[in-house]
Amino acid sequence: MPRQRSVRLAAVAIAVAAALVLAVALLRRPSGADHHAAAAPAAAAPPVLHDISALRIAVAAANARLRATADRLASTGDAQAGPEPVNAGAVDRARALAALAAAAGESPQGIACSKIRGDALVREIAATAVVPVPGVACFTYQSHNGPGSFCDVSAGAVLDTRKVRLGLKSGWAGEEGHLTYDRGALSIAVPGSTGGALQLSGAHLTPTYADLYGSAIMDPTALDAAHCDVTYDEPVIAVTRNEWAHLLFSLCEAVNAYAGLEVALGTDPLYRSRVRVLLLDTHPPGPYAGFFEALSPGGPPILYGRDLHGKGRVCFKRLITSINGYHSFMLTAATGDASPCRGSSLLAGVRAAVMELHGLIDARPSSRNGTVHVTLVSRRPYEHEGFRKSSITRAVTNEDQLAQAVHSELPGVAFAAVDFARLNLREQLETVARTDVLVGMHGAGLMQSVFMSADESEHTVVVEIFPTQYGENHRDRNVARLMNRNYLVFESPTSGQLQEASPDPVRFVNVLRSILPLTGHTIV
Repeated sequence: MPRQRSVRLAAVAIAVAAALVLAVALLRRPSGADHHAAAAPAAAAPPVLHDISALRIAVAAANARLRATADRLASTGDAQAGPEPVNAGAVDRARALAALAAAAGESPQGIACSKIRGDALVREIAATAVVPVPGVACFTYQSHNGPGSFCDVSAGAVLDTRKVRLGLKSGWAGEEGHLTYDRGALSIAVPGSTGGALQLSGAHLTPTYADLYGSAIMDPTALDAAHCDVTYDEPVIAVTRNEWAHLLFSLCEAVNAYAGLEVALGTDPLYRSRVRVLLLDTHPPGPYAGFFEALSPGGPPILYGRDLHGKGRVCFKRLITSINGYHSFMLTAATGDASPCRGSSLLAGVRAAVMELHGLIDARPSSRNGTVHVTLVSRRPYEHEGFRKSSITRAVTNEDQLAQAVHSELPGVAFAAVDFARLNLREQLETVARTDVLVGMHGAGLMQSVFMSADESEHTVVVEIFPTQYGENHRDRNVARLMNRNYLVFESPTSGQLQEASPDPVRFVNVLRSILPLTGHTIV
């Protein structure tokens, strides 16, 4: 859990408040039809996040009881017992977790924010456990797209790759690259079962995982050595990616997997060193494979769906399937109204894991040397491993003019327009970690703000250039606040089919000048 920042000195707080007032004053125009940049209120001290150690202890005890029940059923061969004893254990665990959450004594707003932040979110997801058959527990997250479930098959499972079809699946773009499964492709080693199809009652599976589990049969002998061509003894989390070359959705998938691992394996403090990630699709590794590598730093290498082709029966001693990225904690936390919540232990944990993997955990801006680093996210066409985006909407068409204005008027500011799609992941992370002010058009590129400095979060600023005709969309603002960053919106009209923008250079310079005190520096 990231360490908490100390309270700012009074003088800095006054300077920050004054800077925000100045920003509004500078950018307000006399005409009611004109648009202006509006600065967010001065940031309050980040909230104290709750420790989840008590949750982990409770889940460990509950898991032990559930395993004991499953073992008893397996040893007695009581196939008629069904899932009821295990379901009773899950209910007991849910009640214990609910009592634990209530004991925290949080206010209604505190509870809502805590769920967004992540620690209570883990408690909430864990408390939804249903165990439709022994050795299989499913958990549900209520997202803005409706409920989505992931399942922990602690009984073990076998994927028969001879019954898995590779290649593109027809349909909407999000389904391309997914696998399709014939009946019997997945076998679950349900103790005491007598065969038959797997029924996951109470689980809300999104289409991809519904296809996988819909093919499943119950077979208590599935993991017998004679039946396995390849065996993975370590826990495996399976993630089916949707938009694999897209920063936002790749991050959503990684955050979901991180949360799922915390629920399923969080009782083991060493789980991240031994879990294996399986990207169960036919996509190439893509530009953001490092997000998934970070789920198990120093652990086994990632498995790709294509690597399983021709392997016969692949046995997993423990298989966890993630929640679909379109049912993401990140999207739910960032969608809707402007949120009052600040700080996310879950998102901070993902950031720390990714930065640690790439040797950048201590990377921070070098602005303490008197230079403030401003990075503009440049939106341009790109191509990754056969995927091509030939046209981009919401591009800034006058980047050179903005750069010239900043260099002329603010000599203490190092301004750079960066096309992140042309950088590898480590280069992207290093660039944004050393950035004081991140500027960009509304879009996925501003999700780079997650990887700005954590140690300097109260001195980092996100400036969103927002199309005036878009109405309200608080996603980028809410994510910035979840990372304890300052945020300012700069409204700008767009034109043409591609909704391109040309921000006024004078206004742009005024915005930067007004927010420089937030970085701890004032440049005249």
